[in-house]
Amino acid sequence: MHLHKFTFLLTILCLCHAAQGASILALFSSLSFADHYVYRGYVELLARNGHSVVVMTPYPGHFQYPEIEKIVELDVSQESAKYWDEYKKLMTNVDDYFPKMRKINELAVNVAVSQLRAQQPMAVFLNPNIGFDLVITEADVPLLYAVAEKYKAPHIAITAGSGSLMMYESKGTPNHPLYYPDLNTIFYEKLNIWEKLAEYVRYMRIRNEYYNNYLRLCQIAAEKLFGLKRDLVSVEQDIDLLFVSGTQTLIGNRPSSPAVIYTDRLHIKPALSLPQDLKAIMDGAENGCVYFSLGVVQEANQLSKTTIQMLMDAFGELPYLVFWKIEDVTAFKKPNNVITQNWFPQQEMLGE
Repeated sequence: MHLHKFTFLLTILCLCHAAQGASILALFSSLSFADHYVYRGYVELLARNGHSVVVMTPYPGHFQYPEIEKIVELDVSQESAKYWDEYKKLMTNVDDYFPKMRKINELAVNVAVSQLRAQQPMAVFLNPNIGFDLVITEADVPLLYAVAEKYKAPHIAITAGSGSLMMYESKGTPNHPLYYPDLNTIFYEKLNIWEKLAEYVRYMRIRNEYYNNYLRLCQIAAEKLFGLKRDLVSVEQDIDLLFVSGTQTLIGNRPSSPAVIYTDRLHIKPALSLPQDLKAIMDGAENGCVYFSLGVVQEANQLSKTTIQMLMDAFGELPYLVFWKIEDVTAFKKPNNVITQNWFPQQEMLGE
């Protein structure tokens, strides 16, 4: 009964888009909570401009009024949660890079398949009365591209990172293993012969993993789920725009085609203010402040005790006030200029 109501409301939303802007389907699969700050920022802008957005997300419930009135969430949190421990283990291990990359890619396919087969997304895909004017997909998961092909709609892919070399390549942007760095670059600038050789081997192995393993698995899944008739490579090349969540001045110098749009700061919300006690501490720092965090997945306490103390000692030699997001430091010698907490309002601090 609930599913029928959900489908009815979704159908009405999509049929009424003519007078209220475009009807958009957005599919986001990543298990990284931080990635969804970027995706939600983009969806909120679309809703704010009068478009109706149906969004698949493993982290529902974070949109606010008034944007939420234009957004229907396809909740895939339950289907995603069972992969969290495996994801966290893969993202924090120190195994050889290329076997780790293959495992991450294979996990991404399994996660996306489970999400796309969930009840709410399937209710949309199987309803012949629902169509979309635009499909937005997470660029890091090529399986999602098949949905844009299913609806024969214009297609935007967005990445919360700086973009892989295959993403740029699909938009006609030249790549070079030595001159144009990508997110997997190890050595850059003033390379000796061995570093050049290492970068060339890395470049070829990454391409091989993507085209001969990751994309192949996505192709098989897309054919089973959506009856895809084309190669995903050609679907990827037909993506109209690639949004890269970064700015060229920070992610490396490279040529860029008109189809690549740099969309930094989508995750930043204006008018957020610091708590007064934290603001007073930062304002009182004569030489300025440093904020240090390892992110959501990699917890600082997972580092060895030697590494944590080494970082403590290094921060102690700085002339700045250091804020470090770490849970428990009772077993360590903490310098006077280091303030530790298990959570800081990161966006507000960095925007201060």
